Amino acid sequence: MEKVYVISENGELYNFLGNAPKYGEFLDNIEFINVTSVTNIVDKAVCVILDKSNYELDILRLFAKKMYVIICTEDGILDIDVEEDNRVLVVNKKYSIEQIYAALKMMLGYRKMEEVTEKTKEAEVDVKQAAQTDYLTGLPNRRGMYEYFSWGLKSDTVHCMFIDIDNFKKVNDTYGHKMGDKLLIRVSHMVKDKIGDAFFVRLSGDEFAVIIDGNIPNEQVIAMAESIIGSVDEVQLNVDVSSIISFSIGIMLQQSSKEDLDDILLRCDVAMYQAKKGGKGRYVVYNDIAKKIEFKMSVDRDKYSAFSSGQFTIYLQPRVNMSTMGIEGVDAGIYWEHPRDGLRYPQEFMEILEEDGFIVELENQMFDELCRIVSSWKDTPLENLTVNFRMSKKHMYKKDFVDFLNLHMRKYKLKPEKFNIGLTDIENHPKVQAMIGSLKKADYNISCMKGKTADKSTLLSASDTMADEWIIGRSLIRGLGNDRTSNILTKSIISLARELNINIVARDVEEKTEIDYLTRYGCDIATGKYFSKPFKPAEFVDYALPNITEKKHTYIYELDGKLTDQNGENEGKFIGNEAGFVYDEELKRQIVRFTGAECAIYENTLEIPRALLNSKTYSMSVFFKIEESKLWNAIVHVDFENGFCNIMPNAWDGVAMFRVKDAMYEEEWYDAIGKKLQLGIWHYITVTYNAKKQESRLYVDGELQGVSEKTHIIEGAYRIVIGGDPWQGNIKADVGRFVIRDYVLTADEIRSECKEYTERMEK
Repeated sequence: MEKVYVISENGELYNFLGNAPKYGEFLDNIEFINVTSVTNIVDKAVCVILDKSNYELDILRLFAKKMYVIICTEDGILDIDVEEDNRVLVVNKKYSIEQIYAALKMMLGYRKMEEVTEKTKEAEVDVKQAAQTDYLTGLPNRRGMYEYFSWGLKSDTVHCMFIDIDNFKKVNDTYGHKMGDKLLIRVSHMVKDKIGDAFFVRLSGDEFAVIIDGNIPNEQVIAMAESIIGSVDEVQLNVDVSSIISFSIGIMLQQSSKEDLDDILLRCDVAMYQAKKGGKGRYVVYNDIAKKIEFKMSVDRDKYSAFSSGQFTIYLQPRVNMSTMGIEGVDAGIYWEHPRDGLRYPQEFMEILEEDGFIVELENQMFDELCRIVSSWKDTPLENLTVNFRMSKKHMYKKDFVDFLNLHMRKYKLKPEKFNIGLTDIENHPKVQAMIGSLKKADYNISCMKGKTADKSTLLSASDTMADEWIIGRSLIRGLGNDRTSNILTKSIISLARELNINIVARDVEEKTEIDYLTRYGCDIATGKYFSKPFKPAEFVDYALPNITEKKHTYIYELDGKLTDQNGENEGKFIGNEAGFVYDEELKRQIVRFTGAECAIYENTLEIPRALLNSKTYSMSVFFKIEESKLWNAIVHVDFENGFCNIMPNAWDGVAMFRVKDAMYEEEWYDAIGKKLQLGIWHYITVTYNAKKQESRLYVDGELQGVSEKTHIIEGAYRIVIGGDPWQGNIKADVGRFVIRDYVLTADEIRSECKEYTERMEK
């Protein structure tokens, strides 16, 4: 039984209880004490019985805080002004043993209930603690983190860190789950050492989170992350896991503790995913990518309504020949006419749309629209343009993809060879390879991106040789002229494409310098804002029609015993008696020989009909062999109404040169300068003049040697002469071919023509 104390100063209550044998089961545990000794029992007693005469408020307060109290009074009226009055019971009949007994029994019953409650609470605490603790690492778990975030924070702001073990599954697969468990324990110990007093939790699997006091500087949080990432070698096991694993970390800085914890964790998780996507073993701060992520979320949220309301549409950007400035193709792209943000470009959102199946449905609809647009160009100069349309790699895994494309070719009466299917890259996967083969067999062309990037778009892979076209991306182009690596990589890619007979296109050209380097390396076709913006289909037609490259007339003089062009028309004539046909043992055919004899102006030369050069823009090619060096002597000379042009094999310092001179400006000479030419060797020189760009170019043996910019336009040819000029007289040389065109040849065309012709001559 519990100990019961009785306090009665005059002894009446003692005597009464002492003479109550009927209730002896309690009397055996009653101890009588004097009121002056009450402080001695405060921490010992469970229950105390007082009479009214001994009642004092201060004593009652003291008792009620520590034990149960029974007060005996005659009238049962007692004003009890204490906070603990639920532990005080009043007997309203003086010295009623029945009531005292009942009160005592009730109080001791309360005591037992309280003991049970306390034990239950202790058990609940143990259960709660177990529910909030990770069984493996002993760290708090997700539930414990929520509890801590709700009640344990001491700051208005927090930092949060989300940690994932890269390649954890590989450890499990290689060494078993038991080793994986050991790795988790070791990692938890290592991280704990790096983060100090921060709240550290294992969320699930190989994912951990850290909640850090927001008063800690951002730099210190970053230092923690860097320390964790750099401590892979500290995770020691009896097998080599440090070479397998790394840590990807997402960080959220300075977040209000009033925000929902799930929202904070979501942002950390997004940042961690970006760290993995960027190559693993690194950290990403959400604050740094917040705008990008919020944009991605808005794209995911709005795409379906945008699709149904027709906000996605086709825009067209011309492919321009950088030599002629004429349009030779078109890049078709999906643009988003957003009601709030205005026009969104494909590079802003297409990668986001490719993360799920939505992109396939969108591109299918847009391809149908593109085919409708292209079909409307029938019987116009635009119908011969090649159309490049970028499509997701997800189509490559669909068996009916070629059937889908062919259906549209039949529906709109189009030709597959006029379509390039653009891919970011060509995956080394059997299904992709097979699909590429099927597309090419159906006469579709394949293009893929080449660029200096860290993602899946690589500089070169074996699969890329299946493409018909390589597109050089902005990542390489922007460095041309300033970055040696970009120069070398771009030149190498273009050179390799030429060797593999793969077309090359530059995308997103913005500067004149970029054009200079691209054309010098052998790339002629490009898109970009330097040339034009993307157009709506109707606007594109208005822009493109006057700028389509139209190759008009070519006049070839083989000079194999005849002075007419390839059609037997436009006959030239010799002036004087020294120039004429001779048989060349090396070429095994007739050529024209100029002796270099002293003569009158234009005498002993070959004159070509001037009507063949009736365009401001032109190209001229000559195949010749110099027998004697004479500075500033022309192999081809053209007089215009306001000036002249010369092709000189040996000009300034003996180098080859293409000179354009406007007679109105005495001091202005426009020279495209090449290299020194060997005597007695056949050379193929091509010169071009682009009136639209006001640019002249000199190619020697198929390679670009010199460019002259801002060259004045001279026009109205009235004399075309081969073999000399008015100032230096005749040249001593043999000429085996002369070609004149009223358009500008591209660098690729010049290179191909030179190679084809010289190889033919060698045979």
